[in-house]
Amino acid sequence: MTVATQLKSMDFAMFARASEGLTHFRGIVVSFLAMLLAGTFLFLGLYLAARSTGGFGRIMLFICWLIYRGVAGTGVSATGIMLLDRARETPPRSLSDALVFGFICFLKACVIAIAIGAAALLLGLLAAILYFICKIPGIGPLLLFFTHPVLVVLAGLFAFLSGIFAALAAPALWDGDTVMQAIAKSIAILKERAVTTVLYLLVMGLVTAVILGIIGAVIVPGYFSMTGLAAGIVGANAGADMNLLTNLPMAMMYLSSGASGHVMSMMLATAVLVMLAVAAALQVQLMGINLVYLGVSEGVDTVAAESMLKHQFDQAKAKAEEAKQRAIVATERAKAAAQQARSASPAAVPAQAAASMCPGCNAAISPTDAFCENCGHRLK
Repeated sequence: MTVATQLKSMDFAMFARASEGLTHFRGIVVSFLAMLLAGTFLFLGLYLAARSTGGFGRIMLFICWLIYRGVAGTGVSATGIMLLDRARETPPRSLSDALVFGFICFLKACVIAIAIGAAALLLGLLAAILYFICKIPGIGPLLLFFTHPVLVVLAGLFAFLSGIFAALAAPALWDGDTVMQAIAKSIAILKERAVTTVLYLLVMGLVTAVILGIIGAVIVPGYFSMTGLAAGIVGANAGADMNLLTNLPMAMMYLSSGASGHVMSMMLATAVLVMLAVAAALQVQLMGINLVYLGVSEGVDTVAAESMLKHQFDQAKAKAEEAKQRAIVATERAKAAAQQARSASPAAVPAQAAASMCPGCNAAISPTDAFCENCGHRLK
């Protein structure tokens, strides 16, 4: 199918359906509660890290960060699953099923994220090696002149394609595919319909930006007008101490007392308002990604891509096993050589010592001596 045919077959009417995410009440509630709970754990981790001087605070911050990622990822996945049902116009799953399956999809997405991170690390390692080579005097500057633009383009393409790949792999996981199937399907879509996919996502991004602008046009004027009115009535003490964020007992005390309590209450209310706005915007973004996925994945043959991917994994596994066997053989040879050296050295040392001492008086002798200079013992 040519690019022109693909562009003619694009259903531009589906872009308007992205706004349906704003009417998905369950998704907004799940996203908001997930962000609220995840933010609470992250806030707790920052508080413990600020109050602890040793490694305990860092450990607790890392644990709270993991919980934050898990809760936020599960909430986003569960919302994406429910919006995928809405995009397909199929009966929606229950909230409990969406949350359980969302957590499973989050774990699968972590595997894909690790794979993308490993590829980025390899690209960075290659770039570091090339830049080290460019430090060679003489030819180095000339090599840098040609190498740097190529690496810049490669890094940009990698970042761009990684974003497109993630936007296709996430709905595939929500659709019930395994990690291998999601990767294979995303590769097949990019091979067959790369131009269409990019155009779909760009147009959907513009639609999402317009809807986000409408949300901002509603919230921003209301926020500034009501905040100014509240400051005029309650008090204009905006000198909030940000150190309160690292001292929970003091923050709770200030929250229920005086002008400082009003400031802290205003800060927390603003944070909740931002979370609600982000939760509403997230519905539009996820609905758009699901619609793009359904539009570009229909009729795509993923069997060849999955077979190719499986073949590549089998080859990599075989090479890794071969390298492991070579390492085991080399280790065994080194152990055998060391053991042979240890067993041979005790016999050689006494023989050498006996050859350098007179058998009659144990005086030191030379290998060329015919008689011992000390006792006259015949040596040869």
